[in-house]
Amino acid sequence: MPDADGPLPQSPGAAGPAPGDLTWAVLLFSLSMLVLVIMDTLAKWLSERLDPFFITWARYASQFIILLALFGPGFFRRMRTNHLRIQLLRSVLMLFATLLFFYGISLMPLSAAIALIFVAPLFVVAMAGPILGEKVGPRRWAAVIVGLIGMLLIVRPGTETFAWASLLVLGAALCYGGQQLATRHLSVADPPSTTLVYTSMVGGIAMSFAAPFVWQTPSWVDVGALVSLGFIATVGHFMLIKALTLAPASLLAPLDYTSLIWGSLLGVLVFNEVLDPL
Repeated sequence: MPDADGPLPQSPGAAGPAPGDLTWAVLLFSLSMLVLVIMDTLAKWLSERLDPFFITWARYASQFIILLALFGPGFFRRMRTNHLRIQLLRSVLMLFATLLFFYGISLMPLSAAIALIFVAPLFVVAMAGPILGEKVGPRRWAAVIVGLIGMLLIVRPGTETFAWASLLVLGAALCYGGQQLATRHLSVADPPSTTLVYTSMVGGIAMSFAAPFVWQTPSWVDVGALVSLGFIATVGHFMLIKALTLAPASLLAPLDYTSLIWGSLLGVLVFNEVLDPL
């Protein structure tokens, strides 16, 4: 494994993406939002019976096993990186984003939680310039601000909708935004499979230390759902990582808001949530 103190990758924001790459990036990123909302819906359904800590462990453990089976001996070859610290930082941010969000959705409506996590695009666009060297124009800012206003109309801070559980989701949003920036930073140096391997390994190992303290024996139906979490996470995050290798993070960040549609829809269909006019 190369030295972790190697030079940082140069910003991918300087050269603009090719038109074909941009189309694929938008498509993959938008699809990843749908897939990850399905994962969140499944996690909320499981949280009615299982501890969110246990669900988070199962999500990472199953993803680790899936990737180990998929890559075989190549799993450990994919750990080669010149940017170990950034890979570890991104994996830790992803772990905290998952854990905080799973706890948040166990305590509040899915549609409100999905809306609240959209502090992340604002953070990504704001930081894409100083961290990644991307040029962020007024149209990208406008897209994020419009989405943020929509989020505020749904969540309404200062009302009963904004419960203390919202703070968990806000923490998840900041971690999620940070991992998107780290993913884009790594995109010129490591393939998506390397980033996926580190995500599953760091999350799986870290959560395995806590698993004995929150262990619950799931039913066979729940076992199937827990394994599905790992599979869905693998597919969703691969598409997200691949999209961020093809286009600037600040350009893709506003597409996060497409999750509002899926989160609201699944909240109504699966959990009988009632959406008011706002």
